[in-house]
Amino acid sequence: MASPCNGRLMYLSWGEGPHAMEIAYSVWSAQAWSNGGELPPIIVYTDDPDRFGQLPLEVVPVDKGQIQKWIGDEGYPFRVKICCLADALQRFGCPIVYLDSDTYFLGDPWTLIGRVRPGHSMMHTWECHLDDSGDPQYSGAPARLRERGITDKAGHRLEISGLFDSYNSGVVGIHPDDAPILEDALCLTDQIYRTTGVRTSEQLALGYLLPRRTRMSSAWDLVYHYHTWALRMRFRDELPSLLADSADMSTAERVEWLYERRPRCPLRRRLHVRVQHALRRLGLNKQKVVFTSESW
Repeated sequence: MASPCNGRLMYLSWGEGPHAMEIAYSVWSAQAWSNGGELPPIIVYTDDPDRFGQLPLEVVPVDKGQIQKWIGDEGYPFRVKICCLADALQRFGCPIVYLDSDTYFLGDPWTLIGRVRPGHSMMHTWECHLDDSGDPQYSGAPARLRERGITDKAGHRLEISGLFDSYNSGVVGIHPDDAPILEDALCLTDQIYRTTGVRTSEQLALGYLLPRRTRMSSAWDLVYHYHTWALRMRFRDELPSLLADSADMSTAERVEWLYERRPRCPLRRRLHVRVQHALRRLGLNKQKVVFTSESW
């Protein structure tokens, strides 16, 4: 299949952990939707290039000193995601769609890339209003940010509403024309983390800026993000044997065999949760809906 657009998929892996195996599975899942055609170019930023030698992707080596610089003075690890996105946009000069390692494709990866163009960005999905959270660290975050008076990089104050939206950053797509947004996203990430300490500060920063400065779409229909504890831990236990048991299969057989064994929640449950959240986001459901991503 000929590529309908120019762009790249991007992953990130550093330090110890199962990220390389998860990325391998995600790449195999992309091939399940390629219909025998050409995959989009895939890049991975990593401090251990040898882990990815057998995959159809381009490795961007990153040493530990650079990673530490990207983590920043606050010691917030997910800041690296924004830094890698900014670096990839500058390095490759094309739309970049970042994916967390714990993802797999539900549709054509070229379609995913095609949603990113000048003034059109993407994140995985809307999750919740922060004040719906049962965790006071999250529900109280908007008030603390208003009290602090957070700003963009130029010092302009950012208005924070009570219904602060959280979007999942398991997928982030952005065009080079919109790369300057990432500078403000880093600035905002640092302020959110310094003020609230929430683990998803980079996600909140991107989710605040991208829909205000671009037309932001969702990727939930094309990418499944199995990041909740139950789904991810169970699949992590299975993944080494799945990859080993399929190693001697032909590419076509392996793609089909692995995809049949993907982690997933029952469709009926996923649809039920999606309807609840859609109604809440539109203001048609006044009851708080706590995000349960295991059901997506």
